[in-house]
Amino acid sequence: LHSFPTRRSSDLTPEERVIISKQMDELRLEILPALGFKNQLHQTGFEADDLITQAILTYKSEYIVVSTDKDLFQVLAVAAVHFIYNTVTGKKMTRDLFRKTYGIEPFEWTKVKALAGDNSDNISGVPGIGEKSAIAFVLDELKGKKLQTIHQFPEIIERNKRLVSLPFQQEGWPVTVPGLQKDELSEDRLIDVFDRHGFQSFLRPDKLTKWKEFISG
Repeated sequence: LHSFPTRRSSDLTPEERVIISKQMDELRLEILPALGFKNQLHQTGFEADDLITQAILTYKSEYIVVSTDKDLFQVLAVAAVHFIYNTVTGKKMTRDLFRKTYGIEPFEWTKVKALAGDNSDNISGVPGIGEKSAIAFVLDELKGKKLQTIHQFPEIIERNKRLVSLPFQQEGWPVTVPGLQKDELSEDRLIDVFDRHGFQSFLRPDKLTKWKEFISG
């Protein structure tokens, strides 16, 4: 899933934005359809985590979410989501593991992000409040100056709740996800696309074996 971020600031130059936009268009409009992926979802004003969440909430199915975005821990509150797979660490985050790791319920993750902010999305939190302090606040275990600090910045917390809650809510501009389709992947498609676009590393026997395993389920 891909969408162009518009609500959060970026350090990209105008030239870099043009280059990345062209690359994303080629990926979405040419490469992924040629591979047989049918669900290239995108909507101006929303990000991939918004679209993923909306798809989960809209269509009755069972889901494995593949993402490194910790914002998506929120969807673990949905029974249909089995786990979130992190492609960088190779680890699965289940509901039970989330509870053991953070000591809170998945639906409370929004409160934590609203307090602590999110550097990766350029969302500033309450000054001096990190993830651990935010979790302690949610658990009603935070004391002293940090607790007082949180009560001094209600406007930051309310602003962040809107920014970090999935899917993102914009008045008069709802996120929409069209009907999902079944992918049509095949080994011949993969080899043809990788060869035509110069993805030679994907054609190495070890990589190609993994792609074949992915296709076969």
